[in-house]
Amino acid sequence: MVKVVIKVKLQKETQLQSVIQTLKDIPIIEDCSYELDYKINDQLAFDALISVDMKASNTFQIGLMILNNGYPSVVRQFYQKYQSSLDNQYFLISAPYVSETTSNLCKEYGISCIDLAGNCLLNLGSIYIDHKGNKNNHVSKRGLKSIYERSSVVSSKILRVLFADVNRPWKMKELSEYVGCSIGQVSKVKQFLAQKDQIKQTDEGFIITKPEEVLQEWAKVYGKNTDIIECYSMDNVVDIETKLINMKDKIGVDYYLTGFSGGVRYQPVVRYYKVHFYIHVENLDQVMSYLDCKRVDSGPNIFIIIPQDDSILMNCQYIDNSQIVSPVQMFLDCYNLKSRGEELAEAILEKEILNEFDNR
Repeated sequence: MVKVVIKVKLQKETQLQSVIQTLKDIPIIEDCSYELDYKINDQLAFDALISVDMKASNTFQIGLMILNNGYPSVVRQFYQKYQSSLDNQYFLISAPYVSETTSNLCKEYGISCIDLAGNCLLNLGSIYIDHKGNKNNHVSKRGLKSIYERSSVVSSKILRVLFADVNRPWKMKELSEYVGCSIGQVSKVKQFLAQKDQIKQTDEGFIITKPEEVLQEWAKVYGKNTDIIECYSMDNVVDIETKLINMKDKIGVDYYLTGFSGGVRYQPVVRYYKVHFYIHVENLDQVMSYLDCKRVDSGPNIFIIIPQDDSILMNCQYIDNSQIVSPVQMFLDCYNLKSRGEELAEAILEKEILNEFDNR
């Protein structure tokens, strides 16, 4: 317990000194002083009240709150608590890591924020600084690994069910029974999304409020470590896809289109010259022989993807005589593709996933 207290104190001191140094580095600021544990009516109001002396002789004060993390949900709680005082007081939030989402939320609320890497949004009267891009070694990747990485199969299934109808609220017990997992696993996903202020609780259950933000974050993590076999065939795209349509009857093997060749079945917004599809690994040699293609190091026109788990094939559809992965999987697969992949992903998001999204 003593070690924990000391660690917390050291972390707060580190953050405080980082804030003071950042302020002192601003050319129009002469000096800064501070009063720790500032109280109003015997109640702790701020971790520190900072007095800023400007070179132009005027002085102003900043109420500093030092947070263990900069989750959007924590910032929202802070704003709701101090909202009535924001008109006549500058507020600054310090956290080891401040995400772009948190920074945008602070901008919306008129609150300043800063992290230990020096990334900051300072909105202090005549001072306005919006600085991003410094590498931050304090960002925790534990949450991302537990929710968005390909190895998190149960979390992936839970997210896919949530995105099957973004307007539907879910109770945890109901969702756990539907997915076939424990309530604890649902709670883990719910807590992660709640910390990032991406869901809200209603009488009917919890519901995603920022589906586009969630999917983009998921896609950025999910796009790594994909098991892809790059091949080349003398056939053109139409002939390759025709072979795939007939493959079930010819050799008894299923396939699932994705990437450009799958995405245009949902939203035909791009031209494409490459075919992406999933097959199970045990069918790889048979499919390559059937398509008369071979592995290449450059110039592939066929991308064979091996699914790492069965969640990838959830909610597949049948369109234009072809088996297609779900809109959610299509978004994840297209988002990181070069040559207009992100454009196709966004079109699928808008028309197939969000559709008539109601942010209640």
